Amino acid sequence: MTQKKCKLCGSIFIGEGEICRNCKTIDPLMPGYFESQEILKGYIEPTEAEVVEEYDEPEIAIIVTTLNKWDYTYETLRTLYATVKEDFELIVVDGNSTDGTRNKIKNNFPDAYVIKLDRPYWISYAWNVGLEKALSTKAKYIGILNNDLVFDGDWLTPILDTFDDLHVGMVSPLQVDLKKTQQTTGRNRIEYADYSYYVPKNSIIPFTWVVGFCFFLRREAVEQIGGFDEQFFFGGDEVDYCLRLWARGWKVVCNSYSEVMHHKTITLRETVIERRKELEEIYGVEYIHPRKYFYEKYSIDFLDSVYKTIKAEQDNIGIELAKKVDLTWR
Repeated sequence: MTQKKCKLCGSIFIGEGEICRNCKTIDPLMPGYFESQEILKGYIEPTEAEVVEEYDEPEIAIIVTTLNKWDYTYETLRTLYATVKEDFELIVVDGNSTDGTRNKIKNNFPDAYVIKLDRPYWISYAWNVGLEKALSTKAKYIGILNNDLVFDGDWLTPILDTFDDLHVGMVSPLQVDLKKTQQTTGRNRIEYADYSYYVPKNSIIPFTWVVGFCFFLRREAVEQIGGFDEQFFFGGDEVDYCLRLWARGWKVVCNSYSEVMHHKTITLRETVIERRKELEEIYGVEYIHPRKYFYEKYSIDFLDSVYKTIKAEQDNIGIELAKKVDLTWR
């Protein structure tokens, strides 16, 4: 599949067709920004006359998506700055918050680069906007974080150390759920022999997919496979991305030597039904259930072939994983 971008509305999506899935515009599509540096927004290569001094940009870019819930966002950013030793560029993508989030971020965290969206979008779109900015920097590693996290201790070092394995494309820490439930991840096949694994502590284990609350990507992997598929509106976006990484030879792992606390689903609107109504009635976007779209996109044979590769990686580790049967869409 080819990464493309709509000239009219700016939507980034995966597909072979000539119609934008977001605004239904016909034809004005162009190769995605992952293939051409010249169309990156806000990034202009300086001329020799403009370069005053050499500036070493951070090797880490961290994207945080927000939509109101300032108290949670503040705690996420405060503990992020308090615990990360390395230099990093913070990119905040705000879904047109109405509680003063953007001004409060600028006042409390003046180093943050804040991108204001014109309205609340689904998360895959917000992630793509953040990725576009991150790829305009020299960052080698790109983190994508929810805005309902609490960081403690040296959680980032184990994540970055995981990239010493040059085949690793994505790393997630262990999710410490503040609701006291145990994190599961693993093989998500969505109502087809679907089960997950409980994640043991102090381990580095490859999984079919990892939880999308906090994860880091290797730049080369993002440049190779592109952005998130925006056809996944609510759920499935990170599962899809992990499968695409595996299919191109990149490993997806959970490093549970790193732990991050997560309030979970703080920024979501009340119900999927209300969000679907918002998409269809207010913005004119056709909603497709993620499970339905997942099986339109992937065949069972493809999933089986990818899983055989992952199972071989897990067997090499020698850790017995405890299964949790789960026949729902996360």
